[in-house]
Amino acid sequence: MSDLSDVNDFNRGIIESFRANNGNAGPPFDGAPLLILHSTGAKSGKTRLAPIVYQQVGDGWAVFASKAGAPDNPDWYHNLVANPKASIELGTETVDVTARVLEGDEREAVWSKQKQLMPGFAEAQAAFAPPPPAPPAPKLRSIEGNPNAPGKPRDGGGSPKFRVIDGK
Repeated sequence: MSDLSDVNDFNRGIIESFRANNGNAGPPFDGAPLLILHSTGAKSGKTRLAPIVYQQVGDGWAVFASKAGAPDNPDWYHNLVANPKASIELGTETVDVTARVLEGDEREAVWSKQKQLMPGFAEAQAAFAPPPPAPPAPKLRSIEGNPNAPGKPRDGGGSPKFRVIDGK
């Protein structure tokens, strides 16, 4: 387990609850799919932890760097861009992953589904963004993970994938 000394109080409480309850963080994320991202700080090189809502996508996961609709991306997104090798905690399992950016139709399909599954993403996007000429389509980052991770669907030997949308 990584050190929580550099994690803000809000995220520390979520991470502690997640770990104490086998992947269920409780309020305000009770019932939401949540993982803990372990990334390497872009500037510091230190391990950074972030609780993030995810969407199961085939044999992998998508996470969304929307930062509740804020005009900038969360630090963990910049960490993944600088250092794509990371790991994620899912329930009681930890999976090593490597990030990549998804674009075009693949990105739009996952982002559209996320806004349907969790309308708060669409609401936050609309609240903080001026009306665009066309609906904004966030970048998606995919992280390919350990093909031997337990409990993950397989497609003939392919590895699980982890995707990140930046919301901008």
